[in-house]
Amino acid sequence: MSINKKCNCTPKSATDFCPNCSRLKAVIMLKNGNNNLKLKHPLTNKMSCPVWYCRYSKNGKSDQQLAAKMRTKIAQSKYAGLYNVILFYDNLTNTKLPI
Repeated sequence: MSINKKCNCTPKSATDFCPNCSRLKAVIMLKNGNNNLKLKHPLTNKMSCPVWYCRYSKNGKSDQQLAAKMRTKIAQSKYAGLYNVILFYDNLTNTKLPI
């Protein structure tokens, strides 16, 4: 994985999301009783909390700017008010960020 403004994994535009090329990911930890919003993995059928990736065209922005924009988007989604916390990870190193 490298920090590119264009994704080399898929022939998509630079405004799309890619789990391999996006620099930041957000994991939404849902409140109890919201298991119906968890996503099922297509291969293992395990349920997991939703994961959002930043747009890879925005990889050059700071972590704080990306996290603020992602929080806004999540707050406007169907998950608004249904989560306890949003955990942010550096997608390149898979380390949790103190944001």
